[in-house]
Amino acid sequence: MNLPPELIEKIKSHLNDSSLTRDDIESLLLCSSDGHEIASANYRGSAIEPTQLSAMAASFAGLSLTIATTCGKKDALGGIVETADGLIIFGLINTTETDYVLLGIFAKGVQHGLALWSFRNQLAGFQNLLDSN
Repeated sequence: MNLPPELIEKIKSHLNDSSLTRDDIESLLLCSSDGHEIASANYRGSAIEPTQLSAMAASFAGLSLTIATTCGKKDALGGIVETADGLIIFGLINTTETDYVLLGIFAKGVQHGLALWSFRNQLAGFQNLLDSN
């Protein structure tokens, strides 16, 4: 998977545009579905290990698709991990060339509905960036 450098710069710019990021998002990470980090951003002083997290996010996405299929549900869109310290949400981005995983880490106390709304807005933005390429 080779993304053009100008697209990677657009992705990084999108990640770093604070006007697009709500206060309850601690980190965002975009990786390929095979676990290679494309770009990540930490907000509010949080810190993630993007290389390791990319591999896990891709694995979680694949596992979620398998679980959904086994349960008779088609076209899994993503998943949520609830923790005592907040939510972790991932979503799949399908393009004609390859598939991607967007992972969002949300602060403690965030409401599910607000987190999903915020995450889906982020997901749509990245989908548009990747589709326009």
